[in-house]
Amino acid sequence: MKVVALISDCKECPNRHYYSGGRYECMKAQSVLPYERAGIPEWCPLTNYPAAAMTQLQDEVRVLRQQVATQVASDV
Repeated sequence: MKVVALISDCKECPNRHYYSGGRYECMKAQSVLPYERAGIPEWCPLTNYPAAAMTQLQDEVRVLRQQVATQVASDV
């Protein structure tokens, strides 16, 4: 199975399945989800997206901005 969208709530997750008594379970973590709670629990086993790639891009942007600022300062 492939996830084709970002998950911002357990209600959108393909790992969420009906458990019992109006409760749902995370099949990946094998844990009952908090009752009617919006958002994603801290213990969610899904990978944070795209944490590593975004950190790398932010570092690259910071370095490039410093290079541009240095170049502009030397041109003046």
